Amino acid sequence: MKPHPLNILHQFAEEFSLDLNQFTMPAMPGRFAELQGKLHPRLSERLAELGFDKLYSHQAEAIDHALMGINTVLATGTSSGKTLAFLAPILNACYSEPNARALILYPTKALSQDQLASFQNVIGTEPVRLSTYDGDTPKSQRSTIRKSAHIVISNPDMLHLGILPSHELWTPFLRNLRYIVLDEMHTYTGVFGSHVGGIIRRLLRLCAWHNAKPTIIAATATTANPQEHFRLLTSREAMIVLEDGAPKPERTYAFAWRRLDASTRPASQNQLTGSLLANLTQSGCRSLAFNQSRTASELVQKYAATQLELSGEGQGNKIDSYRGGYTPKERREIEKRFRSGDLLGIASTNALELGIDIGGLDVVLMNGYPGSIASYWQQAGRSGRGKRPGLAVMLAADNPLDFLIVSDPERFLRTNFGGSPLNPGNPAILSQQIKCAAYERALGPEEIDAFGMTAGQVVADLEAGGELTFSAGRYFYPEFDAPAPKVNIRSAGGDVFKIVTKDGELGTMEYWRVLQSGFPGAVYLHRGQTYVVNELDLISKEVKVETQDVAHYTTALLRGSSNELIEIDRRAQGLFEVGLCSVQIHEHVDEYQRRSLDGSKTSDTEPLDLPSIDYQTLAVRFEAKFPAEDEVASLHGFEHALLATAPLIAGCSPQDIGSVWFVELPEHEGSVLYIYDRAPGGIGLTEILYESVTEWIESAKDLLLSCSCTGGCPRCLLLPRCPDGNDVLSKLGALEWLERALDSR
Repeated sequence: MKPHPLNILHQFAEEFSLDLNQFTMPAMPGRFAELQGKLHPRLSERLAELGFDKLYSHQAEAIDHALMGINTVLATGTSSGKTLAFLAPILNACYSEPNARALILYPTKALSQDQLASFQNVIGTEPVRLSTYDGDTPKSQRSTIRKSAHIVISNPDMLHLGILPSHELWTPFLRNLRYIVLDEMHTYTGVFGSHVGGIIRRLLRLCAWHNAKPTIIAATATTANPQEHFRLLTSREAMIVLEDGAPKPERTYAFAWRRLDASTRPASQNQLTGSLLANLTQSGCRSLAFNQSRTASELVQKYAATQLELSGEGQGNKIDSYRGGYTPKERREIEKRFRSGDLLGIASTNALELGIDIGGLDVVLMNGYPGSIASYWQQAGRSGRGKRPGLAVMLAADNPLDFLIVSDPERFLRTNFGGSPLNPGNPAILSQQIKCAAYERALGPEEIDAFGMTAGQVVADLEAGGELTFSAGRYFYPEFDAPAPKVNIRSAGGDVFKIVTKDGELGTMEYWRVLQSGFPGAVYLHRGQTYVVNELDLISKEVKVETQDVAHYTTALLRGSSNELIEIDRRAQGLFEVGLCSVQIHEHVDEYQRRSLDGSKTSDTEPLDLPSIDYQTLAVRFEAKFPAEDEVASLHGFEHALLATAPLIAGCSPQDIGSVWFVELPEHEGSVLYIYDRAPGGIGLTEILYESVTEWIESAKDLLLSCSCTGGCPRCLLLPRCPDGNDVLSKLGALEWLERALDSR
């Protein structure tokens, strides 16, 4: 009999001198309710056959809303039966109206394919035709699907590239479209979510042209503001279903962190995570370790597999890594091996955060804070499904944000910080979506407002630049070829580069990632194998790598500068003036460091000569309105404290936010700090920070006060990617500035 995962965790914590806090939520029984509306008799019979003669309370509520044509957001926990709640009204429409159609969207192609079998199981032998329609669908089958499928499962990429630009081929489908489902709604944030907001508006516009007004059902397990999120995505209002009636298994939430004075501890955070993953695997526990980067996933897999091999039991092949950039064939192979039990441990990025079926899990490990509260709950919810108890362990990294969480984990578990940042009105994104819309059907002036408050100016700018033409009372896209293929809806970073070896393609990498991870000399890790970049070809868009056994990995250092363009708003905040403004950002990677694989040593920096990235975005500006001593060190510490806590407030990753500061600027009276949204045009992060500025400052102050050090340490003030090497930094000065920002005089 395998040991309980909690026992393994406690033994591990003792061995490596970890402090540990845990909270167990007891199992909860389900709550049921009767439908108020009536289902088609055949559907009622089918649900009874499957054992769904009783519905959880939230399922009944959501189905009733959908049957009445009310847009609905089902915001209940992971594994709560949301699929049945949106599938039932769809099937009811198909049984009642043979021509009825439905479109179900998942954020990824892999998830669409994964859900097909479970949907088919509900449908059974009933004459309801269900098909996936994505980039992998054979062209020979596409015409049949368009004409005869009642339910089409797809993703925003295919809707954007393949369906909307060719909507004439989909006329019968659009005319009879009764339901649109947005599953995993919480994933539609940032640049991707902002593009999806435009894509949904394009879809609804074409439906209206065909006199169809489909009901939209959205499902999400983790979002702090489902009403606002749904409105931004769709421009519509919805009823929100929050009360979860599904039974819940016992689940334990554990938080572990290293004592700074511990004598027995691994040299790095990744090594610690890999060691615990290896211990769990060795004990027969099915475990998934989430990591915040591709490099971390590869390192954790490498450490865990090496430890298992050295143990003498030859279990290194029981652990694999999983992330974006792998080929679809590799990902399917890993998923299959885990489901079959051939694999017991996976080190993954958030690519497995969604509901891809890899079987039941005993333990979820989080290698540091996952980047947002939504991601924390989504990842934690992957353990303990059905009647199986679950354990979710966050191994806190030595950084200020993680320390703020573990210093008061109960507060963290209760908090509702962070929204779901997206901005469909971002001019850089909206201009692309409007061009796509005008290509699909000439845009009337009366349709512009549906794309948001900024759409009028965007259309005017496009016309002035010759990218739209106004004729016969409508705006036309003047080119023959569709603009959609030129629009990457998942990245603001432009082109995608191939990673190639002498034997062929190894994977892909976005342009922004190439500048930070694909430069000559960079170490590239892939499923435990180490490669070194020997050439970056910006013309052919290739990162050329070769196998090389090295004992280090590389980290690029990003620097930024800014020019303020327009002030949008300003207000007093204590002894500061705080503003929301647009800025021009200039970012460049001009050097990198080599770090030993065990994290114990860091080399001097190596210079790089790479192109810069220039873009406009939004920023929160802090302007000090008081005389200051030790100004540079205090301002630098003030910057670090706010940067450390901003992701918790904005609900984003630390990599999504940048900063730049000036001791003096000609147009301002005092020192100035800009904290900006790193997506061109902005995706709503700075607006959230600006509106929550007092709460943000208080969190930064709590962070510094929660640490007993006097001069600043990795747990309160030192940031791992500080381009100034954490030099000239005052904790006391930072605290004084935070207090002045809260001064009510």
